[in-house]
Amino acid sequence: MLMQPETALLVGIFAPLVTALLVPFLAVRSNWRDIAGPVGAIVTFLAALDVARAVLGGDTPTWTAVELAPGIDLGFRVTPLGAIFGLVASGLWILAAVYSVGYMRGNHEKHQTRFAAFYAVAVHAAMAIAWSGNLLVLFIFYEVLTFSTFPLVTHKESKAARDAGRLYMSILVGSSVVLLLPAVVYVWVMTGRLDFEAGGIPSADIPMPDRPRTDSAQEEMPHRTAQDQQAERLDDILLGQVSAKTEDGFEQFDRKTDDLAESL
Repeated sequence: MLMQPETALLVGIFAPLVTALLVPFLAVRSNWRDIAGPVGAIVTFLAALDVARAVLGGDTPTWTAVELAPGIDLGFRVTPLGAIFGLVASGLWILAAVYSVGYMRGNHEKHQTRFAAFYAVAVHAAMAIAWSGNLLVLFIFYEVLTFSTFPLVTHKESKAARDAGRLYMSILVGSSVVLLLPAVVYVWVMTGRLDFEAGGIPSADIPMPDRPRTDSAQEEMPHRTAQDQQAERLDDILLGQVSAKTEDGFEQFDRKTDDLAESL
């Protein structure tokens, strides 16, 4: 293991961000700019490997930046699933960084520096999402990921690219603000915390309001009871009639049997 788990966590999150900040300054030398992406990807992947080894050994790398309020903090806590996702994101960045250099240079694409910088920011957001410690951090970096990938979607700057970018932003931002953000607020209001728990938040921590009985339901209860009583009385009458007829039939059968025995 090259780094301590907490150190590896910080390196894995901030190495892509440092790469994104350095790329514009390295643009004066295209070779330096293009090598920054693969180098940052390798450093991030090595950090993700150390984090995954720590998680595999039973450790839980954790780092809290600041506590905003009771039950709400900006922090990171790596789970087994998060460790796997971090390995996938950082590992794919190595391949994408190498491929994008050849693609950009081969097609003589414009704004190569902008593309490389925002791609690194997107990886930074992906790593933060993978290792997020609560719903608030996940929501924040989900939005960072959305806005950082917008320049990648509209990179061609054609009408089709701009239309695709507007559709992309409307779907992702709209769904997160309309669906995810209210869910985060609801969980915090109901439970007073947003941190991830093994097995999820217990249902006992979320009070469920009792469903009031409607007036129609209250009126139907006596009606159903009266019907049940009438049905029971009808069953008693029918059973009584059947049993009476059965007894009469047995008596008639006995008399006929006696008469037949006397005649013989």
